[in-house]
Amino acid sequence: MSHSEPTDYLRLLIQDNDWEAIPEKFITREGREARITNGRCYLPIESERGVLILEGHCSPILSWAATKYLIYRARTTSSMEGNNSWRSIFTELAPRDFLNKSASCVHPEIFKEALISQVNHVLLKLRAEFKLHRAYRLISFYVWAAEYYPELGFCPIYAHELDQLSIPGNIKGAAVRSSDEEEGALHSTFEVPLIANALSRDKGTKFEHYQQRAAVALSMTYGRNSANYRALWEQDLVDLADSPSEPWFVLNMPRIKKGFRSARHDFIEEPISGENVRYVTELIEQNKGLPSTVEVNGKPIKCDRSLFRLVEPNSTRLMRGEYSSAYEMYSSQFCRLLQDFAERMNLISPLTGERMRLTTRRFRYTSATMYAALGATRRELAAFLDHTDTQNVDVYFDAAAKMLPHLDKAAALVYAEYVDVFRGHKPAEPSQVAKLIASDREVRAQDPDLPGSSIATGGCGLSELCTLSPPLSCYLCPKFRPYKSPVHSYLLNKLLAVHQRNGENSPGAPHRMDVIYAVSQVVRMCEEQGVVA
Repeated sequence: MSHSEPTDYLRLLIQDNDWEAIPEKFITREGREARITNGRCYLPIESERGVLILEGHCSPILSWAATKYLIYRARTTSSMEGNNSWRSIFTELAPRDFLNKSASCVHPEIFKEALISQVNHVLLKLRAEFKLHRAYRLISFYVWAAEYYPELGFCPIYAHELDQLSIPGNIKGAAVRSSDEEEGALHSTFEVPLIANALSRDKGTKFEHYQQRAAVALSMTYGRNSANYRALWEQDLVDLADSPSEPWFVLNMPRIKKGFRSARHDFIEEPISGENVRYVTELIEQNKGLPSTVEVNGKPIKCDRSLFRLVEPNSTRLMRGEYSSAYEMYSSQFCRLLQDFAERMNLISPLTGERMRLTTRRFRYTSATMYAALGATRRELAAFLDHTDTQNVDVYFDAAAKMLPHLDKAAALVYAEYVDVFRGHKPAEPSQVAKLIASDREVRAQDPDLPGSSIATGGCGLSELCTLSPPLSCYLCPKFRPYKSPVHSYLLNKLLAVHQRNGENSPGAPHRMDVIYAVSQVVRMCEEQGVVA
């Protein structure tokens, strides 16, 4: 049974009360057209598909009233809220097979008792699970329906009782507070460097590889929601200096959750680093090879130049007549780019031993926690996250206090299994290295047992002028030939001491971490060949 085929009793009630019939088309709050056809509602949601199947097997009264509420929410709040309300109502009412069983409830009095019983069951269940906040949309629907359609069996007295309930807000930041290894912030010591290194060594040449690199780079830098990124256009990368020799790029980031009718009604100008500029410009270059028009009635129509775009036009948007946004991604498709990158680069978390889970939410938690750890004020952090107030940023300061990283030698050696930083050759005996090097240069470090003297760590195969800082940065050079020696273990201990003294968030920490893991890999290789520190 569906709203489009009301029972005779329901049809009579609609006629007698002169209620507005469910329209085939209506205008949402965003000023865009939504359509209801063939038992489906097509909402003009920018960030996801927005197709709702209305012909569910449930009470015709519930189906009709919920559809009316969906339209009301889409008209007065947003298409997304209409979508979320519909899904929440039927998700929360699903236990005990209520929806199927309610199909026989065609009379308001029978439906009234059945629905009250089910809502009570849902509230008790959610309260026991400490998830009462999930009942908010279901309660809002019932109260609304009791006000406008009490004749259908929505009880005003029960609605008043529901309206008096104290429903807690959503538990924001629970994954951050609990340091959840799957949903919370990525670990700044054990996981973030893995992602950064994978990004720097990724040489994939497929179109989706360019998309993945840009998506990961921007997510790591700005910590915004997926809806911000999928709303980006190519023109949002702007050179303020307009100088090919000395460009000064910024990224105009679309804003969301500010009461605007579209994410592109307002922007925040964000600085963008040279590496991120490269990832974005490379993606823009790849986009040029793809079509940017759709054909309608034999005529080409230009489409928006989305930064993160689809290869083929979106059939749902074409059906709704939204031709200009035909190639825009949904938020879920943008998030898929992040996870595809993790799978392609085989990013394994040292904390879980499983494939790293990358989402825009985790990157947002990570950026905010690291920003708090760097000493930002609450007002500065709120501005960084594009919050209108400081109400919801305390969780990140709590997490920053708990996540003071401690990296010792054992952890560094374990972590070396997961990261590919060392670029030189495997350790060899000094006599063997001497035959390999292209010059007579040796890399030397201070001898821990003899102050003022030095000990060789390996051979240098670089024939031109070295721009690194021996001996530590040599471990990041492909020309370095380390010796089989316990000296690498000594250097690792020295690096770790500096790291603990200066802190994880000091200016040179990211580069120092790379060197630590490179040296750790050499220590592990030496241990595998019988060298004991």
